[in-house]
Amino acid sequence: MKGRTNWMASPAFIPSGSIWRISKPFALPFSEAREASGSVQTIRSGRARAQAKLSRGADPEHVPLQVATESKTDSTIRPRTENYFSIPYDELVIRNWQPRDRQACIELIGAVLAEYGLEWDPTTADKDVVEVEKAYHYGEFWVIEDVQSSQIVGTGAFYEVPQRGVGAIEIRKMYLSPKVRGRGLGSFLLAALEERARQREYSMAYIETASVLGEACALYKARSYVPSDGLETERCDLVLEKELLPLPPSSASQPVEAVDSTRGWTVSSCSRKQAMDHGILYRAVVVLVESHGRIFVHKRSLQKSTFPGRISIFITGCIDWMESPWQAAKREVLEEIGLSSLDFSEPFNAFTANGKDGLGQRILFHPFIARGEFEEEDTICNPAEVEFGKFMSRDEIVKDRIGGSLWDEFRSHGF
Repeated sequence: MKGRTNWMASPAFIPSGSIWRISKPFALPFSEAREASGSVQTIRSGRARAQAKLSRGADPEHVPLQVATESKTDSTIRPRTENYFSIPYDELVIRNWQPRDRQACIELIGAVLAEYGLEWDPTTADKDVVEVEKAYHYGEFWVIEDVQSSQIVGTGAFYEVPQRGVGAIEIRKMYLSPKVRGRGLGSFLLAALEERARQREYSMAYIETASVLGEACALYKARSYVPSDGLETERCDLVLEKELLPLPPSSASQPVEAVDSTRGWTVSSCSRKQAMDHGILYRAVVVLVESHGRIFVHKRSLQKSTFPGRISIFITGCIDWMESPWQAAKREVLEEIGLSSLDFSEPFNAFTANGKDGLGQRILFHPFIARGEFEEEDTICNPAEVEFGKFMSRDEIVKDRIGGSLWDEFRSHGF
């Protein structure tokens, strides 16, 4: 696995209470990245590689790599091959395994097994924890680290199991320290592993577990795993399976996108409440609406859950699951002020705001400017979102100090 050795020392780590801009490579569409580097090749997807191995009997190391053809949205937001990431969750961070984590993972997993009367087995069932680099060459091994103490308090992983069929993976080593249980972390971790497998084009997930692990078995059942066969691990007595179906397209009821704080990539989904409760970084749009050089300013509805009645110069909203930032920006403008014929542009890179305005949320904002020729009477304000709106000049906004940190961010880029 690739990755930096000190994630907290990395400039990609987001300190609390700050605004942090995604580095330039994050904003490069795949086509531009390819032109800049001359050629770009990525690891072949799980399904395609497994098919090649089964049909041709080829050594995977000698299977030609395929050039990726994802769209800008896929390549910059939902990559298939890069492993390094870090997902904030309360005072924890979920990140990829590093060699320095080996002993801590061994001790954690051994302790949890002993808690349930199971034995640590470094020669068979738990050999993958001792030899992570080898065992997860076609997979990923994640750890959960307590930011304050730097202790490993959880693990989760998956790797390719071609003997179970093309596109199959096994979810493995989902263990949590007792002190981090009971806060929804296990469910979020499993959902994130499943989504990561989907991103890498795997289509079937298997789990071997022991019925004595009652909480884990209940979680798997809740996540739609069903009994299967083909038990391979002596310590286990259950095999479960789940088809990794593509998730449905976005709608107003869909969850938001949970993203990592290293590259701004989508890792999983969660409800907005879960994101707010646990400090999970999620994706949103911030749109500056402009006509004839004037900015459309509005008063937020008193029905809004955040900042009701506040004067705002931006239209903001969450990006729904599997929705692109461009789709979300246009949807939010249409929903809030009824305009659909504006010209949208993305003036600079996405940036992260960490509660500077008092929300205490971690939000990855995608900035947009929507320009058109319209008057105040052309808008149709949704009373659930907007009480009224009017035009203001930039000088008036500065004078009245109504912009906030988002306005400061736009101004720092010359807007």
